[in-house]
Amino acid sequence: IKVKELVINPGCRLSNQKHFHRSEHWYILSGILQMDTEYNNKHNSVTLRSTNTYVINKGVWHQAINVGTEPVHVIEIQYGEKCEDADIEGRVL
Repeated sequence: IKVKELVINPGCRLSNQKHFHRSEHWYILSGILQMDTEYNNKHNSVTLRSTNTYVINKGVWHQAINVGTEPVHVIEIQYGEKCEDADIEGRVL
């Protein structure tokens, strides 16, 4: 298990990525976040706000976007076989 705090500034986004060895549980501390996901060619988009949680299973493409005017603060809990930064496959859309 690894725990991180992520801060995403207004108008910014994280890379579109997936993981092979871990899943993640996100807890939104503050701000407004759009989470776009894709798995088996099925796309989903959800808006998350303070106190919302979101689970990203391994193998799911995901991209977090700050759609608000304030920084988004997220607690990310990684769990699985390996919780290391090298477990990322990214892509450009």
